[in-house]
Amino acid sequence: MTEGEIIRARIAELQRMIAALQAALRIKEIETATAILHRETKGAANQ
Repeated sequence: MTEGEIIRARIAELQRMIAALQAALRIKEIETATAILHRETKGAANQ
């Protein structure tokens, strides 16, 4: 493996890690938004 190939392989690995982190962040954002919406809906129902 040449140095260039090693660098390209490492970049590809980092890109996969970034994609996984972005997916996890989107899931967390959806969970947070759902929790807030649930709280607001519950609060509105109690009024």
